[in-house]
Amino acid sequence: MNDKEFKVNKYILLRLEGKYTVIYVNGKRFNYCKGLFIFIPEKNVEKYDGIRSIDEVSEVYDDYLINNNMYKEENGKFYHSPYSYYIPPETEFWGHCSNLQAWVEHDYDTRLLHSNLAFPLLKALSKAGDPIAEKVFKEEIAKRISSGYCPTIIYLILEGYFFFLTIEEFLCALDNCREKIDYLEYIKLIYEVMMKWDDYVFSSADIKKRIIRREGMIKFFMEQLMDSKMHKCLENYNDGFYDRLNEDLMNIFICYFSACMCLCWEYCEVNIYDKLLQHCKFMLSQDTKTSLIWKYLAIAYRKKNMPINAKVAENIFQIKEKLEQKRMKKKYRKESLRRFFWRFSFRNFKRRYWRFRRHYRGSVRDGQW
Repeated sequence: MNDKEFKVNKYILLRLEGKYTVIYVNGKRFNYCKGLFIFIPEKNVEKYDGIRSIDEVSEVYDDYLINNNMYKEENGKFYHSPYSYYIPPETEFWGHCSNLQAWVEHDYDTRLLHSNLAFPLLKALSKAGDPIAEKVFKEEIAKRISSGYCPTIIYLILEGYFFFLTIEEFLCALDNCREKIDYLEYIKLIYEVMMKWDDYVFSSADIKKRIIRREGMIKFFMEQLMDSKMHKCLENYNDGFYDRLNEDLMNIFICYFSACMCLCWEYCEVNIYDKLLQHCKFMLSQDTKTSLIWKYLAIAYRKKNMPINAKVAENIFQIKEKLEQKRMKKKYRKESLRRFFWRFSFRNFKRRYWRFRRHYRGSVRDGQW
């Protein structure tokens, strides 16, 4: 090992390559380091009271040193900062070595590094077979979700780290988080989880894997309905009182009911009619207005050799479809009348306007005005 290499432990090696400090995990190139540059004047010390992690520091002080140029982070993008400092690459290299050495000595405590480095690095170490990383990886994810610091939690959600936890572990961490943040912020987190879970479901081409993932998504949402506020919001959604819901709640419920209907189709595709029947009854306990549920219920009854129940479900499906068609025709007729009214009003106004203009010009010309 030369003076431009530093072996942190058996799995982590830092190497100075040109102007960059590069991290190697188990002999494989992982990433290069960028530094968060922190300058704290004495008069601003109180501003940093209560800071519990580097993530929180970066929100207060967001100047980064990259290749001896200062950059300011805004909305995940870097812009040139008006400040200028020069730190030799060798000095910066030993600074990174010191930081990672401290991180290792504290058993990979992710609060000591920025989350966009700590969690990918901890994941890579866990895959490389580091026993300490394997032990603390899930613990660190749950701990940071429980912390209630929303930027880090959203990062873990968007990058899919919460999928490494079981549903029970994730729900427990979210319960701890809910006690520390505002309810609207919590709704925002649930929205991000549902959107990410939906993407995760469709990322698999195997329909059986999609079913398992979608069942987990529905189970997660049902646990959220244990909250009386969320349950009341769902009732408002089913009753059509959309003005009582914010955009995040609307998207959560749309995503949930879409997942439920997709699960019905997937159960049909793989011929799991026992679960289809059970799932349709469960959906009807929440929503009796959607006609498509009755169609799948009829399919389940027919496959289970229950023709009378299947016939009743089919009749209800047909009735609801006719009512829906009438409702759509009425809505279309109402929209057509509205358009006709505004078109007629505009034409009438235009005709009167130009008649007045001609009369006004003629009056001016004849000297009456």
